[in-house]
Amino acid sequence: MRLSYSLHSGALKTALGSILNKIHFGTRRNVMFFEDISAQYAQLCESSGYEKEMYAIGEEWFYLVYKNLIPRAIMHLPKHILFPMLADIWRGIGSLDSMNILYADNKITVETEKEAVTRIIGKNAFMQGVFAGSFEAVLNKRLILEDVHQTKHRSTYCYKVDGEMTPFPSKTKEEFMKLNRYTIPKGFSINDAIKSGILTLKENKLYFRGKIISATDSTVYHIAGNRGIMIDKVSDISYDYFSKLIDKKSKTEAKLILLKTLLQTMGWGIITISGDMYANITFDIRYPPYGFQKEKDNWDALSMVILGYLRNIDNTFSITSKTEKYKQVIFRYSTN
Repeated sequence: MRLSYSLHSGALKTALGSILNKIHFGTRRNVMFFEDISAQYAQLCESSGYEKEMYAIGEEWFYLVYKNLIPRAIMHLPKHILFPMLADIWRGIGSLDSMNILYADNKITVETEKEAVTRIIGKNAFMQGVFAGSFEAVLNKRLILEDVHQTKHRSTYCYKVDGEMTPFPSKTKEEFMKLNRYTIPKGFSINDAIKSGILTLKENKLYFRGKIISATDSTVYHIAGNRGIMIDKVSDISYDYFSKLIDKKSKTEAKLILLKTLLQTMGWGIITISGDMYANITFDIRYPPYGFQKEKDNWDALSMVILGYLRNIDNTFSITSKTEKYKQVIFRYSTN
């Protein structure tokens, strides 16, 4: 099922502050995110010597996603039926152009074209971990990467099945669903953003001013925030990203409305921005998306993305406080 059809048919239901994914395996909450920011963060960390850590983040993330979302009955389907279903999910949300999965002789080979993250930065350990974690969940076996060939256009991953898998700790699916549940009010959605020209849907991918917006799951950002690896550098990546996309001539209020609109339509909660709009700004986010990880939810990555955006308004902005409440986070920013 292609992204365009999913949006138009309601299989991917978008509303104010939330995206509900009804494609395969029941309804759950998703988000969308700026793929270039995620990719540049992975590249920066790996070039700084954190390849193993990026692999581990990707592995834990997709292990948790698959383990919690794919029903046990589906997991037990014959692999020649299950694997094409999984490949169809990846293609359907625009995360890659094609995917082929081969499993024989205790080895699993994954072949892809133009996969998320890799299509922007080329070879990276993060996506190597993502595919490992996904099939570790499916097979309930530990995988060891034996060979990899990654380019922006085509990639091949060869894993060896190596013993029983030690599960990553997780929230229960019930707890996850409870935290992410709320009565969604009517408001500006992704479909509205497409109609108004803020976002563009082309070739089964969603774009903001020429840059890919990826359908994803918030768990990875919570895991990355908890690991804390160069997380403060996300603000620099965000600054560079938005500096090329924001109309510098637009007024401060218009720039803030654009960011609020983007984050809400991409499923990051219902956002209220207050303050004097120049020196002190507060982002009050109600019903933010929670992750599957057992560790506490961590909003550092999101707060840094917002900070980078604000520094395109005034480069002296910094975070002065972060407050967490039940189904609510509050970020306060001020200029020096």
